[in-house]
Amino acid sequence: MQIIACHQSPYSWIHRGFFLLLFAFTAFSVSGQSVDHWETILQPGNLCTYLVPQSPVPSGWADTAFDDSSWTEGAGGVGYGDGDDNVVIDPALSVYCRYDFTVDSLQFIEELILDIDFDDGFVAYLNGVEVARFNMGSEGSGTSWDQNAADHHNAVLFDGGIPERFILDDLHLANLISGTNLLALEVHNIDIGSSDLSSNVYLHAGINSSQNFFSPTPDWFYESSGLDSTLLPLVLIDTRGQVIPDEPRIVAHMGLIYNGEGNYNAPGDPFNNYDGQIAIERRGRSSQGFDKKSYRIETQTDSGTNNNVSLLGMPKENDWVLNGPYSDKTLMRNALSYTLAGQLGRYAPRVRFCELVINGEYMGVYLFTETIKRDNNRVDVTKMVPEDINEPEVSGGYIFKEDWTDVGDNVISLSRGMQLVITEPKSDSILPEQTSWLNNHLNEFENVLYSGGDYSAYIDLPSFVDNFLIVELTKNIDGYRLSTYFHKERGGKIVAAPVWDYNFSLGNADYFYGWTAAGWYWPIIQNMDRWNKNWWMTLNKEPQFQDLCKTRWTGFRTTVFSETHIFSLIDKWTELLTEAQQRNFVTYPILGTYLWPNPGFPESGSMGYNAPRSGGPTTWAEEIEQMKEFISARLVWMDENMPGKLSSNNRIEADHGDEDLNEPPFPNPFSSSCRISFKADKPGSVSIFIYDVLGKIIKSETVYSPGTGTAVYTWDGSGDSNRQAACAVYFYVIVADKQIINKGKLVKID
Repeated sequence: MQIIACHQSPYSWIHRGFFLLLFAFTAFSVSGQSVDHWETILQPGNLCTYLVPQSPVPSGWADTAFDDSSWTEGAGGVGYGDGDDNVVIDPALSVYCRYDFTVDSLQFIEELILDIDFDDGFVAYLNGVEVARFNMGSEGSGTSWDQNAADHHNAVLFDGGIPERFILDDLHLANLISGTNLLALEVHNIDIGSSDLSSNVYLHAGINSSQNFFSPTPDWFYESSGLDSTLLPLVLIDTRGQVIPDEPRIVAHMGLIYNGEGNYNAPGDPFNNYDGQIAIERRGRSSQGFDKKSYRIETQTDSGTNNNVSLLGMPKENDWVLNGPYSDKTLMRNALSYTLAGQLGRYAPRVRFCELVINGEYMGVYLFTETIKRDNNRVDVTKMVPEDINEPEVSGGYIFKEDWTDVGDNVISLSRGMQLVITEPKSDSILPEQTSWLNNHLNEFENVLYSGGDYSAYIDLPSFVDNFLIVELTKNIDGYRLSTYFHKERGGKIVAAPVWDYNFSLGNADYFYGWTAAGWYWPIIQNMDRWNKNWWMTLNKEPQFQDLCKTRWTGFRTTVFSETHIFSLIDKWTELLTEAQQRNFVTYPILGTYLWPNPGFPESGSMGYNAPRSGGPTTWAEEIEQMKEFISARLVWMDENMPGKLSSNNRIEADHGDEDLNEPPFPNPFSSSCRISFKADKPGSVSIFIYDVLGKIIKSETVYSPGTGTAVYTWDGSGDSNRQAACAVYFYVIVADKQIINKGKLVKID
């Protein structure tokens, strides 16, 4: 019997005591049987009695004993406006429906699922007991006939969508009786002027026998996935009956369970990584239209102040993102891109795969990710204060981006037409003098760049090169122009980092030629008025920039950008996600279907591009393989087409030098583990690579260095696959802030 209650259910089952009780009750259910098949008990077209009220509805209307003889009889659903109603009514603020149904054999019903396609809010009752609600206040709260739904919600079945789902738990299943039962439904509009109202309800039963009792399920029906345990960290959020809005944030509770790498995490385990208050809201732009939402959360104290905590081994902070990979069906593109960018020696958001449950609903595989903000462990720039209005103080620190703009953004427009959004200092605290200084400084840089002057005096050139290499390697069709971040430290140069939002990369785009491994991406946007003011459009034609790109690409091809290394990350995550991805794609049955902007499907070809319309992957394994094929071909194409000349400066190489820049590894030779010391000048990410005599990377890892004293990395002799490496000679390279800070030789013995 599953314990996970689905889709936006407001019930607070995640609170520790009751959740454990429910888990115990479920895990040791008396029947102990599994579902053989699913059937539909109720669906649109079934007879109901309904009332379109003009005054208060009598109390007890949802009870089985209520006399509804004065109500109108008709075929559900009841509504208007979308062409999906069996009974069409005049525009109304609410409608109340009662469905009788008969159950003769309770012992054969193992589970119940309620699918509701509605507009805009509802409360549902089974035999007088509330079982689900949406956009109608908190659990158990009273409603009135003239109450507006709290927010918009559109019916989707008539347009090919899937209804909202609510899995009824064992307590609700126990409320079912042999004989006549009642499902009562009140549906409310957001206002009387709304153009539509829908109330299509489906009640499905999981049958533990091969016998048939009710009707076949609709074509779109899918079995929900339960979650007994997972190898991924488990995030449980309880909104206390509130719907999570786009904004503003609401207060909720989050429990985080992580029992360590390789160990399973179950809903009944203690909240051992976080157990406390959060504020949460939906995030994203185009992704808000996906069934799988992404969320921004802030960890808080009970009083609502910031609560800086370390989650899943990431440095302490209070702002985080739960990113829901959806159109990226590998589930890996952001994780891979951020990891590779971080291994170049520059900060990139740290990520951890997890599975998410909200209000008892299993939401799927997510990335727990750091947000981009000013912090010693994230974008390390100086915090500006109101007094910082004169040089040198006014020169930093700033974080800004090229992206879509929203109301309230602090937007600056440069003289050549480029628009940027300043994110640090924030809009409510930045002073006009600070905004003006940054605007003038960026215009000065552009004047030098476009006049052929020494632009490297203004920008951290290697950071722009690294950004170019990551965008082009992944062929990120949002690159250079959207979610493109920069920062500037006080007295420092403009840095093009960190990376963000790479879900439309690595072949996952049916426009801007994102599906093909051949061709540079940057010329595609060069001829677009909205984006051709981009700095890379000029930098990419500069010999100095081209030479540095060639040099850094060649150096990184033996480490971070080697196919062996990239595939080792993919293979590691493939093994980690094998169980979880099955649950994810049962909840979101999207494999083999077109989701914008996937290439390879009949619907592919956004913006008039002639993308492939066949050959799209139909399984998760095929999604992974297709991404690997893109990477292999892209590496070869860039090797053959990278402009510029190799330079001896700024080259990162994994050479076989014997020079140790720190204390020597100990013990060396070693049999079980070896300690490698290193010193970094400042806090931040440190990338460690261990490779064999043929140059094949067998172990890569990014660790955090406090930047003070000597840090120690312990290699346990295993590779990225967690298998022990053979007894042999190995070499190591440690990179921090684009520089090799230690390198040497290791000998592994029996």
